[in-house]
Amino acid sequence: MFLTILLSVHLCLCIQTVYSDPCASQPCANKGICTSLNGITFECKCQRLFFGERCEKQNDACKNHACKNGAVCRADEHGDYHCVCPAGYRGTFCEIDHDDCLPSPCYNSALCIDKIDDYKCLCNESGTTGKHCELRESDLKKCISECPDGSMCWRNYTTTLTIPWGYGGNICNTQHSCFGKQNKSDLEHLDYFIDVQLHPVQMQLGDVLNFTSDNSISAAVNGLMPRLIPVDVYNDSMSFVNCNTTNGTQLVTSPQHHIIVNNTELLHIGVHYFIMNIDFTYRCDFGLRLNISVKEHDCQNPESVHGEMCSNKGQCHTNFNLAHYQCQCCGGFRGKYCDKRDYCFSQPCKNQAECLNIDNSVGEDKYKCRCKPGYEGKHCSIEKDMCHSHPCRNDAICHSLVNSYRCQCKPGYTGRDCRVNSDECSSMPCKNNATCVDGIADFSCICPSGFTGSHCEVNINECASNPCKQGVCLDQINSYYCSCPAHYTGVDCNSRLNECSSQPCLHGGVCVDKVTDHECQCGLGYEGKNCEKDIDLCNKPEVC
Repeated sequence: MFLTILLSVHLCLCIQTVYSDPCASQPCANKGICTSLNGITFECKCQRLFFGERCEKQNDACKNHACKNGAVCRADEHGDYHCVCPAGYRGTFCEIDHDDCLPSPCYNSALCIDKIDDYKCLCNESGTTGKHCELRESDLKKCISECPDGSMCWRNYTTTLTIPWGYGGNICNTQHSCFGKQNKSDLEHLDYFIDVQLHPVQMQLGDVLNFTSDNSISAAVNGLMPRLIPVDVYNDSMSFVNCNTTNGTQLVTSPQHHIIVNNTELLHIGVHYFIMNIDFTYRCDFGLRLNISVKEHDCQNPESVHGEMCSNKGQCHTNFNLAHYQCQCCGGFRGKYCDKRDYCFSQPCKNQAECLNIDNSVGEDKYKCRCKPGYEGKHCSIEKDMCHSHPCRNDAICHSLVNSYRCQCKPGYTGRDCRVNSDECSSMPCKNNATCVDGIADFSCICPSGFTGSHCEVNINECASNPCKQGVCLDQINSYYCSCPAHYTGVDCNSRLNECSSQPCLHGGVCVDKVTDHECQCGLGYEGKNCEKDIDLCNKPEVC
């Protein structure tokens, strides 16, 4: 008799994912450009008038478009179209005439009348002019009659300038106190110390200087009343700083209470420096030095018939930063001689746009606006609809921003334009070495044998069907094991052991199989459980 042993065989199915170029098969039709997204999926960028996942569809949406007011229809890659609006119109179909009077660009209570991509201001107040009614005659008269703060304005006559020498209120020692805050150097926001000196003077060519001594130096010096003011003049600024009179020209040789300087050869156009040294107390080093700027004007247009200064539209002025007198134009005017209108004075350009005057322009448009990115229209008053071209993909919601847009992606997509399918497998949601397959806002797990569940997290109980006929079932991975009781065998413990299979009976005894045991029928002369005992038959009375 033979003993049959059944073995449990485990079969493993290994799944290996092999990545290849999804664009290798050229899936995009009609010359569409294929782009691999993650090595598994692809995206087609379609040529104009084609759309679809593989650019297989042609867009003829513009055949029956609804664009208004001369707008141009542009088909897109989504099978839809959008309208390119002409200047002055907006809306999905360019059906809205943009109101250029909101907010009103007109000044001085003028009435604004809306036009196509423009407006017109009707001036109501007397004495107001300009495209925006921004100019007032009263403002112009005030401007040309008042000298700007911190400036000197040209006189149409010469005069005598009295310059007091001494240590009174005419002494200064910082950039701001000597030259004023409006005449800043490179250190714009800082005041700083300079040489102690008399307040600098600016004068017109032809003016006369009258040097006098003030009360601060009128006291006797060594018994001498200083009626003499020995002043040296020269054009070397370093000598001015160092109080060096070596190269100077002495103005007088005898004591004088007043010194009149009217020599135009001496006081020619430019900067001149004067120094006075009386003794060791009243000296240049302690402030008795002076610089004077002699200036001519350049404020008359040579082409002007009447020779008006600054065309009667500005002030002929100067300051310490300027080499001569020049025109400072009143509001609304520009040019070297203020002979041109400044159409940008009323700030017609909106949203921080740059306004540019246009010379020799025909009609009312004497200026143009250079818009900042994200704005359009003649006056840059219209914020561009950055969603107009439908940049967001896969049914995303587009939010227009200034010169940009934001796509609110549907679940499962990401990227600036929501073009990229989110990789839901990146977080490795599948358990027990399962294979994750990415989907749209979802994933699926291919479970290895022996596991189930949405994440392959459940070990299948192979003992649930009670496969073991006898004994105890032990669950394993994709298998089970039956722990058989004594005298049973087989994968499912369904085979009872033959107790005679081991031929336990000796000396020719016949084995009789029983449940969990056997019985030996012994031959003559033997006995015992397995007929292992040899008995003496002569001692058996029944035998002899």
